[in-house]
Parts: sequence; C-alpha cells; structure tokens
Amino acid sequence: MGLGEKAEQAAQALVHFYRTTGGLMCEGAYRIERAHGGSHILWQLPEGQMWPRPDPVGVRHYQPTAVETAMAERRLDTDVRFSDEMLKDVREASSVSIRKMRSTDGELNIYKPEAGENYDGLFHFRPYRGAQTDREVSAYRLDEALGFGRIPPTARTAGVAGMESGRTGSGMIQQFVESGPGRAAREYGKPQQQQVGVLDYIMGNLDRRPANFRTVYHDDGTFDLLAIDHGRAFPESFDPFEVPMSSDFLELWAGKGEDLQPEILAALDRVDVAQLHSALSDTGLSENATSGAVERFKYLRELRRIPQYISHD
Repeated sequence: MGLGEKAEQAAQALVHFYRTTGGLMCEGAYRIERAHGGSHILWQLPEGQMWPRPDPVGVRHYQPTAVETAMAERRLDTDVRFSDEMLKDVREASSVSIRKMRSTDGELNIYKPEAGENYDGLFHFRPYRGAQTDREVSAYRLDEALGFGRIPPTARTAGVAGMESGRTGSGMIQQFVESGPGRAAREYGKPQQQQVGVLDYIMGNLDRRPANFRTVYHDDGTFDLLAIDHGRAFPESFDPFEVPMSSDFLELWAGKGEDLQPEILAALDRVDVAQLHSALSDTGLSENATSGAVERFKYLRELRRIPQYISHD
C-alpha cells in the first residue's frame, strides 16, 4: 500500500470515527499509539465543558423488558446507610454521588444521579452528562440478553420522588443485593468466572477490579458472583478489537485456548444480534460504542472462547 492509499485510509477512519461518536478529534482527544502497533483514543474533559449526548443513529425499536420497566417505575424516597465495609468501595467508585435508597414499594436500591458522575482523568469514551448511566443500563441489557443473571436489574430513573434536579435528578437505579466483598476470581465456579469474562470482553470493560464485583452468600454455604459498576465500559475506538481492558476474569480465561462452558455457548447462540444492537443503542450509547460491542460479541461467539485482549496496565 502506497503513502497516498495509507493517507486516504487514515482519513476515512477519522471520518467514520467522527460520524459514529458524535465527537470531534480535537479538544480533549488524544490518539495513543502502542509500541507493538495499533492505537486507541483517550478523552479528557476540557475544563468547564461537558460534551453533548451523541445524536441517536437510525430509528430505535427496542422495548425494555418488564423487569427493567418495573425498576424504572420505582420512586426513590428515603436514604439508607451503607455498611462500613461497602462504604469503602463506594468511595472508590466512578460516581461521586452514590446513594443507597429505599423506594416507595419498600425495595432497596442503588441510585447514581447523572449530576454526580465523575469525569476527572482520561476516559476511553467521549464524556457527556449521563454517559456512565448509559453504560450501566447497557451492561445490564447485555447480561439480560445472555441470561447470566450476574448484573442486578438496572434502569434509568427520573430521580428522587418530589425532586427535580441536582443530586436528586435523573440517573441510574439498580436493585440493591445484600453481598460481601469480592473474593479471589478463581474461587468462584468456572461458569460464573466465564460469564463475567464474556461480559467484560464484549463490553470492553476497563474497570473490573475487586471493588467492582461482590459475593452473594446463601444459607447452604454456597456463594455467587455479582458484577457491579460499569461506568467505564463500552469504549469508543477506531477498531473494536484495539481497546484496552482490565478484568480479573479476563486474566483467567482470555487467550487460554479453552472453549467456554456448554451453557454459556448456548446462551451466546440464542442472542439475536440485531436485537442486541437495538438494546444497546437505545440506551444512548454512540453508534461507535454500540457496534464495537456487537462486533466483539460476534467474534467471541464464532471463536467459542474468550480471545486475547489488550491489557490496560
């Protein structure tokens, strides 16, 4: 390929990137070239500025499930104190305003208002008000489409009953689940390890550290893996396979050459790709972030195992 062809190819990539992210390759955007080839984009929010939400691409026909709809209809009412153990993880989370609240139906919920989303530092997607809420809902819809049950029911909420804005305004609501700290990734059953590895690969998760998964204990002594806090997933990139990821569960399974468990393969095979694309784009994700997740899903399903990934150091 000559220099002219390479320049034209690079220009076409930039145009496509602009069209699918709704963002300009200018202020706050940095293209990072890796030593072994490939590149990715990092954004830093310009001081005093918040980018607008991406324009919707195409017509959306997604109808949220009954579970998600019921979550969205809950009316948040009363604050409930976090346990001391959980409070430590809350303070390290990507949102600066996380509240545990009881809704008027008596249920306990996690509430993250859009106004409390933290965009300090560098991000693998273009920050805008509500970007983390979009990603939290998208992660749940991905888990729901696969039928894994690893992510608690999550939806968009109008906020606290009787309030209109600020720390009580629109954001994310998620079913609160009583749980303990995350254990070593290897201590969970193989199917659950692989389920979270699959989720993290498809969503391009940059932040599956121990504070972002929990352990649900049962009376019979068994325990289950619970995945939370997905505000730094679903990156935007020139290439959906050139996105850095960080996950204890990817470290266990990615590139190991072992096929996924039969029940996980069956779950992947049941997913309608067009419906998955619709479910993700309907949350407000850009077309770039949506199509990137769908491409990783299709590749993983074809490969029948979790592929190699770019580790975020």
